[in-house]
Amino acid sequence: MPVALEDSWAFQPIGSPFPQAPVRVPGQSNQYVALWYKHGKPIHGRAWNNDGVVECSFPYNKAELKGKQDLGGQIQILQYVGDFNSLGYWNQRDCSVNFSSLNDLWYDLRYGDIFPPNAVPADGRALNTETGPHMQFVALWYKHGDPVFGRAYPSAAGKTCAHFGKNNQENAGPEVGSMQLLTVPAASCMGLEYKWMPLAEGKSSGWTVVHIGNSAPCILKDEKGLEVLGNLDLTIEKASAGYAGKEKIMSGAPVAGLKVLFKRRLA
Repeated sequence: MPVALEDSWAFQPIGSPFPQAPVRVPGQSNQYVALWYKHGKPIHGRAWNNDGVVECSFPYNKAELKGKQDLGGQIQILQYVGDFNSLGYWNQRDCSVNFSSLNDLWYDLRYGDIFPPNAVPADGRALNTETGPHMQFVALWYKHGDPVFGRAYPSAAGKTCAHFGKNNQENAGPEVGSMQLLTVPAASCMGLEYKWMPLAEGKSSGWTVVHIGNSAPCILKDEKGLEVLGNLDLTIEKASAGYAGKEKIMSGAPVAGLKVLFKRRLA
């Protein structure tokens, strides 16, 4: 058995993209373990992704401290870079510990990082786009604190590209910073199965919508049959995606026919 190494903490400027492999808080989609020092004493708090960069909060002297003015501009974020063989301890999200994954498996990465091989594709196929068939994968980003689903894909060099649409804008390129991709574990660890269906069909079949807050991944399809992976607002009949510099929006009755990602536990 390998000797357990010390925890790895990345020094991170507030307002910069997240470091490699940050450790997320169990059960939370956008909270990460953070550390800060006040007068030489360690204080644990939380960090989160907003607009692709680090924001954070720490308790001190019955007050909440946030931002560069309170914290001095730099904190530390817990990382898990490696595996049991190299580090000597398990990541709590490792399926070897959990035996089977009964939760969505979100992989943290930055724009331009190597694209993971186990990302979940839209409808399990290449979508029909203006430039021909194109594989698009489920990506999650946060804009002004709100979760937004979009599309990610590997470049010719295998690096991660992504597009998101919200507030009448498209966010793409390096400005995306940090994001998450929906992935699946090894087959021996699979506890969930996924399927793309219209909302009514999925709900009547006993499946559960994959969602963060009121947002869910969906495939927009226009009158020409062109498709793009984007975001469905579950509170209103609105689907949107970042496209050609803007937020492409569909609303009203056509939204009911769009495919949304569902999941259910494997028997």
